[in-house]
Amino acid sequence: MKQNYSIKVLLVIAVAFFATADNATAQSNNDQISVQNVQISIAAAQIVSATHDAVSDTYEEFACIRDLSVSQQAEGDKFNTNDIVSRTINKSDLTQNGNGYSFYSAIIGYDAYPIVSKVLLQEVSYWLTSRKKRKAAIDQAKSNVVKNLSQIESSEPTFKYSSLYRGMLHVIGQMNKDCKKTVYIYTNGVENYIHNFYDVKDWNAEYETIKKTLLTDMKVPNVKNLEIVFLSSGRDEITVQSLRFWARFFSEHGINTTVRASI
Repeated sequence: MKQNYSIKVLLVIAVAFFATADNATAQSNNDQISVQNVQISIAAAQIVSATHDAVSDTYEEFACIRDLSVSQQAEGDKFNTNDIVSRTINKSDLTQNGNGYSFYSAIIGYDAYPIVSKVLLQEVSYWLTSRKKRKAAIDQAKSNVVKNLSQIESSEPTFKYSSLYRGMLHVIGQMNKDCKKTVYIYTNGVENYIHNFYDVKDWNAEYETIKKTLLTDMKVPNVKNLEIVFLSSGRDEITVQSLRFWARFFSEHGINTTVRASI
């Protein structure tokens, strides 16, 4: 990520340097040339400063989580490996650039800290990398992502309870790159381990109590540039209210949160 910014800065400096050299041949005023050199240095420093804290546009992190509690799977979901790959790592032609990504995948159920599979495609300098090796790395990373997602897709629901909150935060907490992060969660949104959502009578009146219970158990990590997408086709009351709760809860923590039927 910083690599590409550095290249851009060097190009600007190079262009400015040669422009100054041309001026030097046409002008004999050394003071004027010195002033131009100072201006070039200041401009370059400003570019470096402006890009230093910028969010990378050459690296991205994805996570895909599937809730396999019995309550969730009773209504089914639209978890499909090909659709997920198409919407994430295949959305741009990585053979035409040096972009990289991290892809996390996990099953949520009873375990507070689910096993998380991670696939990494290193970000590279496109012009300094063998095209053959680059394509091989892209193909291998994609193959590993497909393998992990296919295993999740073929898994059967076996969990009576869903430790949804802990599982989500466990996965999110591993996303630490200074880049855009998107988490896709296939779930009906029902937490029934830390706080049993099935016992909620009045979602508005009990919201603060539920929130306090969750935050007492585990704080939401401070992860920047994060979007959470809840995926569910359920229309029953518990699903609708649970997903509304999570959208409000994470939005209050500065996280862009959406709910939709499919990826």
